Amino acid sequence: MYLNGLLSNLLNPKIGVFFIAFLPGFIPAGAPAPLFPLVLGVWFMAETGAWLAALAWMAARGAGWLRRSTVQRWLERVTGVALIGFGLRLATQAR
Repeated sequence: MYLNGLLSNLLNPKIGVFFIAFLPGFIPAGAPAPLFPLVLGVWFMAETGAWLAALAWMAARGAGWLRRSTVQRWLERVTGVALIGFGLRLATQAR
């Protein structure tokens, strides 16, 4: 799974085009041209890693919450009411 994501990102031309087109606008005048974009790229990777770690943590907590039987019962009730409402709307709709 990790390898699939890695290959997908490495072989995706949009990411390279994005960095080539977008990043030079953030290089201040007089900054070392090869070093500053590298620093920005490392910052982007760190920020992305932190965001994905936070997202994974929130998803794990949410999955635990969704496994509770009381939450599952309420979700089934809400889903049932929504489906019944859609069915009634469809049944009463004029042709």
